[in-house]
Amino acid sequence: MSQTVVLSVRMSCEGCSGAVKRVLSKMEGVESFDIDMKEQKVTVIGNVEPEVVLQTVAKTGKKSSFWEEEVEAVKTDTKAEEVEAKTAEKTETKATKAEEVEVEAETAVKTGTKVEEEIEVEAETTSVEIEKTKPAEVEAKEAAAAAPPSVGIETKPAEVVA
Repeated sequence: MSQTVVLSVRMSCEGCSGAVKRVLSKMEGVESFDIDMKEQKVTVIGNVEPEVVLQTVAKTGKKSSFWEEEVEAVKTDTKAEEVEAKTAEKTETKATKAEEVEVEAETAVKTGTKVEEEIEVEAETTSVEIEKTKPAEVEAKEAAAAAPPSVGIETKPAEVVA
């Protein structure tokens, strides 16, 4: 009883298709076969068992599977890859946002610390300036208050006797 077996076989060159052609030519029960490099498809007609054909072609070292399974597997793989890509993208986005928040928090802490340090330095500088200027102002006011009002009398500085 003759049947048709369709395989998906990864073939990248004429050497690959030649290897598949050699094993199928030697296989018992094969009436005919067609190798389509463009579609990566091998069709075998004959009194053969599908599993035996698949195993024989796989012995060439070429990745082989039944055509229908391959089409479904590609669809499933593509769908799985899309889901993986979306999941990875979402994870990456979340990681990026987390990093941004972390950087903002570090910046806020550094900025806050810097502002606090600047306030402390400014406060220290101001208190030092106040201490320096306050006595001079107080002395000037005290001297002005203690001095007799000048009414047009000229005074000469006192001589210091040693």
